[in-house]
Amino acid sequence: MRARVLVGVAAVCLFAAAGGADDKAVRKDREALQGSWVAVSYESGDVKPPEEFLKKITVVVKDDGWEVHFDADVIKGTHTLDPSKKPKQFDGKITEGSGAGETIRGIYEIDGESFRMCRGLQPENQRPEQFAAPADSGRLLVVWKRAPGGGAVKDKEAAFAIQAELGRFEGSWRFDAVEFEGKEMPLDGFKGIRLVLKGDRFTMVEPAATYGGNYVVDPTARPKTIDVTFTDGPEKGNSCYGIYELDGDTYKVCIGLTGKPRPTEFASTPGSGHVLEVLKREKP
Repeated sequence: MRARVLVGVAAVCLFAAAGGADDKAVRKDREALQGSWVAVSYESGDVKPPEEFLKKITVVVKDDGWEVHFDADVIKGTHTLDPSKKPKQFDGKITEGSGAGETIRGIYEIDGESFRMCRGLQPENQRPEQFAAPADSGRLLVVWKRAPGGGAVKDKEAAFAIQAELGRFEGSWRFDAVEFEGKEMPLDGFKGIRLVLKGDRFTMVEPAATYGGNYVVDPTARPKTIDVTFTDGPEKGNSCYGIYELDGDTYKVCIGLTGKPRPTEFASTPGSGHVLEVLKREKP
């Protein structure tokens, strides 16, 4: 229960600069924080909620405001940034929802697609000097990760849809049918291959090599789209673009090879460079 209450005070952790428009560093951090984020780590003293709890917390930053969503709770506010300080500082104000009217002081750090913040739980708490929230400190430490789709996520509905879709993808998959440029491929060559999906990461293990990387889905597109980026293995650094359908334990995807355009239909015609695949989820 205490962890749920802390959602309100965690709201002041996505920032938008209300002043210093001519400050290049402020503008840079402000732009970096635009979009949707999900909590990946959340602690205050001995309170460390489970992963299932964290998945329910989503924050959307747009222009100079933000709003946090947890189940039916909605909290809104604004922030100002001061990246000139070491560590960087923020001052925030909750304008709507739990804690409305409160002003919060904290520190923050941005690192690519993730960032962390540490702040006092109450307005009277002093600004933290380090990223730590030990017992009886009166601090909250949260680490956020950009929601899959990054800055392209424009609203909370899209962010929630993506998170839900990623949950449906999780598991181990085997190939059930493969067609390349209109030619059906024998499944004997795919029997030893498994595709494992967890969060927005994938691992594909073949007898001769292992591939790994990230994938981004957009379940609001028609047809739904998927972007795959390889970070490990022989295809490291390459990206592929496709469309997909996910129906329970059946995953159908049509994807272009590296350098080929995204398919517009579930078809793999001669000379297209497209692969049409059907995969089945393996039972535990």
